[in-house]
Amino acid sequence: MPKKQRHTAKRIFERLQQEGYEGGYTAVKEAVREMERHHQEVFIPLSHPPGEAQVDFGYALVRYERDMRKVAFFVMAFPTVMRCS
Repeated sequence: MPKKQRHTAKRIFERLQQEGYEGGYTAVKEAVREMERHHQEVFIPLSHPPGEAQVDFGYALVRYERDMRKVAFFVMAFPTVMRCS
């Protein structure tokens, strides 16, 4: 997340104090650490039959002639079949 949108333990503690929280910073910091530990990304391997494609599209900022422009992109990939021996 961009820096302004990150919820650090310190910022959460400050917001909780504004809402009337009377606990300590250490308790908030430990709770945030525990939540981060349990909220890790998980990846599942994908399997595709031969000849099937993956398609994605979206927008990206590109520097073009000294200007930043929003451009559309399209991506098509033919994933390889992974075989385990």
